[in-house]
Amino acid sequence: MHIIETRCDEVTHEIIDKLNRTFITPFDREDIYALAHEFDSVIDIIHAMTNRMRLYNLHNSINKDLIKFAELIEKSVLCLANTVRGLRNLKQMKELSERLIEINTIENQGDQLRDEVLGKLFDNATDPLDVIKWKDIFMDAETVLDQCEDVGNIVEAILVKQA
Repeated sequence: MHIIETRCDEVTHEIIDKLNRTFITPFDREDIYALAHEFDSVIDIIHAMTNRMRLYNLHNSINKDLIKFAELIEKSVLCLANTVRGLRNLKQMKELSERLIEINTIENQGDQLRDEVLGKLFDNATDPLDVIKWKDIFMDAETVLDQCEDVGNIVEAILVKQA
């Protein structure tokens, strides 16, 4: 994950550098900057979560609830990637809007999953340290989904400006 996070930082810096050297951009500079920055934040949170799992010595644990979060995160990130790719062809506005709704739906599912998982964790755990560790991880996982929604909101603002 460290390699991915480092590469993402490099790409973000490249985008900002090109943005500073380009006179005409496909849409507002501020939107391009915000999009790059918020996408980088998604990766940063995932990186922090994986580091925390290593620190908490949870990297060898299989947790079915975390797998559910990982599936939601994967769906959200892939949907975001396809949405951002779709900005090249604004004639597909309806399809882009549907993807943005899907990202929001996934984030809502993440909220619900977080509540269910934390409730189960507090009801069933016997070791208070395990509760603290897993609570942090589940909160991080849900924060990734929140951040994906934030990226989606930036895309939505771009679409509104381009309409």
